[in-house]
Amino acid sequence: MSDLPRDDSWKAIHHRLVPLMRPDNRTNILYLVKEYVLLGLVLTACGLCFARWSDGLLPTWAFLPISALGIFAVGAIQHRFSALAHDASHYALFRNKLANELASDLLLMFPIFGMTQRFRATHLGHHQYLNDPERDPDIVRLNHPVPHRFPMPKGAFVRRYVIAAALWPPATLRYLFGQAKGANSSQGAVSNNLRTIYRFRLGRQLRGAYWLSVLTVVHAMGLWPQFFLYWVLPALTIFPMLMQLREISHHSNAPGEDRISGSRIFRVNPIWAACVFPYGQDDHLTHHLFAMLPHYNMKAANRILLEDPSIRDRAVICRGFFFRTFGTDGPSVLDVLSRQPEPGDLIWDGPPRRPDPDPVREPVAASPEPALAPASGA
Repeated sequence: MSDLPRDDSWKAIHHRLVPLMRPDNRTNILYLVKEYVLLGLVLTACGLCFARWSDGLLPTWAFLPISALGIFAVGAIQHRFSALAHDASHYALFRNKLANELASDLLLMFPIFGMTQRFRATHLGHHQYLNDPERDPDIVRLNHPVPHRFPMPKGAFVRRYVIAAALWPPATLRYLFGQAKGANSSQGAVSNNLRTIYRFRLGRQLRGAYWLSVLTVVHAMGLWPQFFLYWVLPALTIFPMLMQLREISHHSNAPGEDRISGSRIFRVNPIWAACVFPYGQDDHLTHHLFAMLPHYNMKAANRILLEDPSIRDRAVICRGFFFRTFGTDGPSVLDVLSRQPEPGDLIWDGPPRRPDPDPVREPVAASPEPALAPASGA
């Protein structure tokens, strides 16, 4: 990957960014409270809707769209939980390391069936081996079991990653299977180099105790139908759909050799930003250059970073997701995902493939060719 600038102006910018990389122990309390208040309001509305429908006071034709809206809202909140937990994986949720870990596990990761330590091990591998087709855990995971090949026509992208992901369960389950496989894989992980706050075994025991408590309450209150409809179903559909859209938007179809143009900045409408790019996920280039930045300092850091022309001139800023924002020169996210490579670009084009055997010579075993290769001029 290309080196970052090392001149005096870059050093001055770096010096201004250092204070922004220090999390505190207060700010994210407000964000956690906000998310749980929002979740409580949505689940209360969903519960009332279900109760009225069960009592025959709400017709099915009204119950179904209201529930669908509630399922989408819960899935979006689950995705927002994962974005805050992402800060925790970089020890940026709270300055106190124990508070950072416990808050992330108990309030964010356990509810969405995850665990901070496990996510951190693979996620830091993604930072270390960004866009490396063989060592970046995110690329390996995204391409299991079905390869994600880019560039991709816009219509094909919408059909596969929006319509099929939301309405066809096998599509989402394949992605979740890849997530589970990646979480339990050592490929690209850096866990051996990490100092844990508490043992992994204790984390698993805490997660087991958490879910035992939750399911005991669900059973005691007779809420199994509501639990599956308004928590498990969003976790299996909307949450992974939004997460997949975010992961693909961040790096897919990007030049693999460049730390700056290999990640992107996103300026989309506020509702879509809240669902797909919450808590600093829209300033992803800034995050990859300064991973310790807490989300609430990301915008200020991004403004400082773009003062450097060597960064600003190479940064990819997407303005709009499906369509270019009116009055801007774009590009949209779908524009960059469908862009055909130019001669000399290094692009990610799926997992390593074996070359076709020479029809003249006797076939011999060959090692896989790297899929990250220069685009031809043809």
